[in-house]
Amino acid sequence: MRDLPDPRETYNLPFSFEDMLPHWYSGSGPRPDDHWGDSGRLPWSAGPSWRWSERRLAKIWFVPEDVPDHEGNWEHLAERIEEINAGFKELGFDVEIYQDGSSDELIEMLRGPADYRFIAAHGEMGEEGIRAVDRHVSWVEIEDSIGATGLLHMMSCWSFGAYCSDEDEDDGYPFHHGLAHAGCSAAILCHGVGHYFRGKIKTGRVFEIERLLWVLERCLEVGLRRAIEEYRDGYESMLGKHDASILVDHEVAVGDPDWGITG
Repeated sequence: MRDLPDPRETYNLPFSFEDMLPHWYSGSGPRPDDHWGDSGRLPWSAGPSWRWSERRLAKIWFVPEDVPDHEGNWEHLAERIEEINAGFKELGFDVEIYQDGSSDELIEMLRGPADYRFIAAHGEMGEEGIRAVDRHVSWVEIEDSIGATGLLHMMSCWSFGAYCSDEDEDDGYPFHHGLAHAGCSAAILCHGVGHYFRGKIKTGRVFEIERLLWVLERCLEVGLRRAIEEYRDGYESMLGKHDASILVDHEVAVGDPDWGITG
């Protein structure tokens, strides 16, 4: 079992985790409650348990370059493809990585079934959705394109609170409700403005890759709900309540609480 990565260990950056804390603010208030499928809250309570594919397929898409009106990108993931491949294969997954950041590749990644999907792109507060290198891909287009999915992990701002327009509903509907109807068993989404820390830890591995893999590994051992609880508690114990909240309180889980150990 891998250890929960410690951001205070990170190196090869001109600043430390502690230096960045005063500059990070979600701007969206306290983290909402997770929406678990056993809570009786529709639509997540209506979904069946995930049935694993024979391959255990993971699909990963990220934006590796700057896009208009946003700072930062995920080029460090493009530099660590072998590390990503090795980490997922250790957990029993075949991996498909889409790394040009285009909207066409995003739609291709979303099509068809996948046991796990990861998306890293800037998200918008309104209906625009997320920013690929060439255009915005709306929340509705994502929902319309995504195939059956075990766990969707979106590192995109506003993805939890996003709303989709609907001609039949004056106020639209939550994006994550659309994911449930589209066949997602569970998701980890971003409440408000998220942030990531791209440094390496003492092992030489990238902090954010290890953080993803830690959550996924624990899902496979104890299910999504316990994994998320242990993840939050682990960082609170490591960093203290305030510093941990800046790191983890922008992530909200929805769907099957036992994803990872069912199916």
